[in-house]
Amino acid sequence: MRRAPPAASALPPRGARHGQPTPATDWGVTRFGAWISALNWCVTARSNIQVIENKQ
Repeated sequence: MRRAPPAASALPPRGARHGQPTPATDWGVTRFGAWISALNWCVTARSNIQVIENKQ
C-alpha cells in the first residue's frame, strides 16, 4: 500500500494554472450541483403531487 508523499498534495492542481483559484471553483461547482439537485427534487415532488391529485 503506497501513500502519496505530502508534498504532492501541497502542489496546486492543474486548473489553478489558468488563473482560477481551484478551491473556489470546486466550491462553485459543488454549490451549482446542489442547486440543480434541489431544483430537480422540487420538480419531481411537484409532478408527484400532481399525479396524486389527479388520481383522487
